[in-house]
Amino acid sequence: MKKYSCFLYVFCVFLLSSAGRLESQEPGVKFGLVRSQASVSREVPGITWGSINVFSPGLYISRDIFGGQWGLQAEVNFPTKGFDARETDQGEEVSSKYKISYIELPVLIYWKLPLKGRVTPGLFLGPYFGIPQKAMEVQTAFGETEKRELRDNLKNLDVGIVLGVNVRYGLGSMVLMLDVRYSLGLSNISQNIEAVAYEFQEGDGIKNGALAVSLGVGFDLAKRWD
Repeated sequence: MKKYSCFLYVFCVFLLSSAGRLESQEPGVKFGLVRSQASVSREVPGITWGSINVFSPGLYISRDIFGGQWGLQAEVNFPTKGFDARETDQGEEVSSKYKISYIELPVLIYWKLPLKGRVTPGLFLGPYFGIPQKAMEVQTAFGETEKRELRDNLKNLDVGIVLGVNVRYGLGSMVLMLDVRYSLGLSNISQNIEAVAYEFQEGDGIKNGALAVSLGVGFDLAKRWD
C-alpha cells in the first residue's frame, strides 16, 4: 500500500501545481452510469461474454490554458468495472458476474469548441490509472447464488486511455456538465486468469472497457471571485 499512497500523493501534488491561481480552477463533482464489458484475449467455446451496469461517483478539477480554448482536467473516480460470463451446465444457464471496484485517476487534456454563449461543447483525451480495491464474483446457477472474493486474482494496477465529449452549461459561477466517455484498458488485469474459466491458459488476458455517461456540477472560481 505504500507505493499507492506515494502515487496518490504525487497525484495531489499535480492537482495543486496545475491549478495555478484560484481564479483559473473549476472544481466539481459528478455521478454517472457505467456500462462495463471486458475484452478477452481469445474466445472460449461455450462462454458468452456480456456487460454489467453500475454507478460511478467522482471528483474533478480543471484549468484552462492557452487562452481558455485548451485545458487540463484531473479526476478521482470510484467506478465499478467488470463483465458477465454465461454458459450452460446440464441444460441450465450459469451466470457469473465479475465486479471490480477501483480508485481511478484520469489525467485529461481537453479542447473547447470556440463558441459564444452559455453552452460550451468540448473533446477530451488522456490516460487513466486504476487501483483495484475489491473484486467479487457473483455466480447464479441452479436457483442458487454464491459469492467469492477475487482480489488476489487481480494485478495491482490497470492502465488505459480515456476519450470522450462533454457539454458545459454556465449558470453564473455554477457549471452543469454532461460527460460521455469510453475508457479503453491497455493492460491485462488478471493475475490468475484460470480462476475465471479453466479453459484459459497462461498468457491469456482480460482488459477493461467501459462506456460512461455522467452528470456533473462544478464551480467557475473566476466568476465566483469577480
